[in-house]
Amino acid sequence: MIGCVQRSEPDTAATGTTILAPGQTRYVLAKVTLARDADQTATAEQVAAAVPTYRLADSADAIIAPHVGEKVQVSGTIEPASTSAEDSTANPQRSPGAAVKQAAAPVLRIQELRAISKTAASCR
Repeated sequence: MIGCVQRSEPDTAATGTTILAPGQTRYVLAKVTLARDADQTATAEQVAAAVPTYRLADSADAIIAPHVGEKVQVSGTIEPASTSAEDSTANPQRSPGAAVKQAAAPVLRIQELRAISKTAASCR
């Protein structure tokens, strides 16, 4: 997949500490498209169009963090989106729909990440 690495939008407590609601991750891959592959199917294109954002598994934070704001190509495994009520109603005080969108997005466990562009206009 190709997309833009962005920080999720955690809440900030009165102490200045960031709080991630259940179902959130520190980073997301947004504006997702598929890298061209000879074996790619029409179904893969439909999935990419239907799922434009993936939560990035926190286990790869050290790999992801240097690429915030960049366009990257990643490969890995996808875990289905959480369907728990707690995840879908995470902190209603945030911007409308932001928590729901991130909590509803599937998790991508990155196996490989390659920067495509550090200054991609599409990632701003």
